[in-house]
Amino acid sequence: MSRIGLAPALCLAVLLSDTPVFAQMLPDADPVPLWDQLERAYQRGDFQRVVALSRKAIVDMPTMPAPRYELACGLAMLGNKNAALEALAEALALGFHDPAQLREEEYLKPLHDEPLFWTVVKDAREMEQLGKAEPGPKLEGVRTLEDFPEGGLRYRLHMSPEATPQKPQRLLVWLHPTGESMNDRVELLAPRLNKLGLALAVFTQKPWNGWQPEDAMRMIKRTLPALAKVPGVDGKRPYLFGFSAGGQLALTLWSENPERYAGMILDAAYPISSVHYGPDSMGNVRSPTAPGHLAAPLFVAVGTKDSGARLWQRVAPRWKKAGVNLTYHPVPERGHEYFFEGAALDAVEAWLRKVLAGERPSDYGPLLNEQPVETTLTPEERAEHLNRLALEFREAYGAGDFEGAASLARSGIALMPQQPYPYWALARALAQMKHLEEALSALDDAVERGFSNTAALREDQGLASLHGKERFERLLKAVREKETQGTPEPAPKLEGVKVVEDHPEGGFRFRLYLHPQASRPQPLIVWLHPKGASLCGTVEPFAPRLTQAGFALLVPTMKAWTEWQGQDLERLMRRTLPALGTIPNVDFSAPILWGQGDGAQAALALWSNGLGPLGGLILGAAPPTEDQPPGAQAAPNLLSPPLEDANRRAPLFALVGEKSPSAAAWAKAATLWRSQGVPLALNSIPERGDEWLFDDARFDELLKWLAKLPVRNP
Repeated sequence: MSRIGLAPALCLAVLLSDTPVFAQMLPDADPVPLWDQLERAYQRGDFQRVVALSRKAIVDMPTMPAPRYELACGLAMLGNKNAALEALAEALALGFHDPAQLREEEYLKPLHDEPLFWTVVKDAREMEQLGKAEPGPKLEGVRTLEDFPEGGLRYRLHMSPEATPQKPQRLLVWLHPTGESMNDRVELLAPRLNKLGLALAVFTQKPWNGWQPEDAMRMIKRTLPALAKVPGVDGKRPYLFGFSAGGQLALTLWSENPERYAGMILDAAYPISSVHYGPDSMGNVRSPTAPGHLAAPLFVAVGTKDSGARLWQRVAPRWKKAGVNLTYHPVPERGHEYFFEGAALDAVEAWLRKVLAGERPSDYGPLLNEQPVETTLTPEERAEHLNRLALEFREAYGAGDFEGAASLARSGIALMPQQPYPYWALARALAQMKHLEEALSALDDAVERGFSNTAALREDQGLASLHGKERFERLLKAVREKETQGTPEPAPKLEGVKVVEDHPEGGFRFRLYLHPQASRPQPLIVWLHPKGASLCGTVEPFAPRLTQAGFALLVPTMKAWTEWQGQDLERLMRRTLPALGTIPNVDFSAPILWGQGDGAQAALALWSNGLGPLGGLILGAAPPTEDQPPGAQAAPNLLSPPLEDANRRAPLFALVGEKSPSAAAWAKAATLWRSQGVPLALNSIPERGDEWLFDDARFDELLKWLAKLPVRNP
């Protein structure tokens, strides 16, 4: 099978996630990784399933071309040629430029009799060759070659002029971090590396905003074989040299296919690997045991103030026991940085001399002693560390390593003892281990700290062994009582509206405003609060005008007014809105989401990911960009409109202050999104920034916009 695939070694679009942490320990919809499901579907010839899984991947990773490519393969095999060609065109637009892959793909052969397919192949090659390569330095005493293999990555190779096929130099490949190539710094190392017997290759034309699956595939399948054919280069088993995201790619490739590589030099990369197809789905690399893992040496440099150092402390003893040849180089008082200059460069050079001489320079370093180094974590570092713990938990739990999952949950408890989700996670792992009393005690701790989701308790199959037990049933009752306790936001006195209040199990307590004489279902507008405040007292006074215009307004009245987390949106979309089905004259089938700040950002994310259907978005003080992973250096990318036409055509009404940092991004979004079929009404407000902008004048404009919506009932 020659597809791009959703292989774990290639799922590296975002290597660090800043999504909320232990909220991700809630039950997964399917514990089987998406790429495994897709692979099985191909093996069975179940192309309906291929299409369905590809569409799911598109929702999870809307800016990546690989899912669209997979969709094209499935559609082609089902005979839906037009839709397959459309999916291929979208893959090209998102960055897939591999004409060789298109020609060789067995699942695209049904398209070979279509002239448009060969136009796509031609376009792919032209797009592959567009753009300028990064210029390189002039290095004395170095032979420099440049090439652009078809279907591969354009590269520049620095080697000794004295290298010959009889006396070749080993290949060392630089893998860039997120945000920049760093070629200008790395290529200066070429003379020094050449003297050691290494030829240095860097990539000179690609997106520098990360390593996407097709980037890695093009490198592995096209560029590395091309480099191995250069006379005077021994590229059969190259060394990989990477910083941050590049180091993460190197480590994951080594983890998945160790026999392909001679060794790794890693800077600020951590023992985690992509497990599910997405940025919120990473887990720890398991103790390597294959002969290739034990044969290929690793040099790891990490700053002692980098929270990832703690991950190395935890896994290194396991790796040592397994026989991995790991040299750990801690850099005192440094964080997530590029180190290969000065003393650190001397250290890696000494390591390379030993490795190239056939020695085994394993050195586990002072950070791996009995006492771990204690560092004061900033809030950002703490969030990053907790996020990694949560993602490691998911990997361990999904793979059946419940003892490891329990250990990770306990680490989370140590870092955030007053939060309920680590205790919830611990209960899930313990229940799977049949430690039922301990699991129930952990659930008690979670409830004591605020866990109040009865539906999650009932439906989580990880807790199935507890269902029916008297203590669990008492806990369910206590959680439901806690869920309904508390004081909701006070209601204003409003004339001319009908008010309904409810608190559905597993959902949010809400207040719903309807026109008192409504005789038809009114389209629903859902308020999403900003971080730190409900703003109910600001939004609800608009209810009479909205109901007069033919819309219902729903406002959550009791929840944590922190940022919108994954489980919050789950409770809103799956529990709260369906509860409206018992209320006459409200249409919640395609809600209009109205958000401010973090609430507007959540609305944009739901829209971009294709969740819905949605009737429209009303947005205030939210940038139209993707969240950046910690340590990212590049400017955030614009969100991609959803693939589905229904949501792509959902109208957007955005208010942005001209002094807002996101004003320029909104101007760019207005041009790009409209060209892609998104009906965006952008309202720029002079002399204003990221603040509440829905005054009476702006609300009049909003009402005019609402009156034109196709979902509106007369």
